[in-house]
Amino acid sequence: MELEAANAKGNSRQLFRIVKSMTQKFQPRLQCIQSATGENLTEAAQIADRWKGYCEDLYHDDEGKGTEQEYWEQEPTPLRSDVARAIRQTASHKSTGPDEVPAELFGHAQPAWQHQDSLQKSQSE
Repeated sequence: MELEAANAKGNSRQLFRIVKSMTQKFQPRLQCIQSATGENLTEAAQIADRWKGYCEDLYHDDEGKGTEQEYWEQEPTPLRSDVARAIRQTASHKSTGPDEVPAELFGHAQPAWQHQDSLQKSQSE
């Protein structure tokens, strides 16, 4: 009856919801987790408290005891050849970034280290 009324009104969303509820198997929801001691918790308040304690344990820092630790290594400085390749591969005719410096400027300008290298070569000759 309800199905036919939804179809007559052209309410496809309600029609599909009714068909889904009629054809779907019933699956009872079981909300149960284990406490830190291993006993099963089924009450909503107990489950919420367990999750709260679990998350606090994850963020609790026993090792540091207030000292800062570095978990990453310092990256090496880029090679000059890497910088030169990156400048050559920079696309032209693109909008400027937050520094408002066009990419073409880097491509046409001679980097200071290249200028120093060319001076050293001319002085050694």
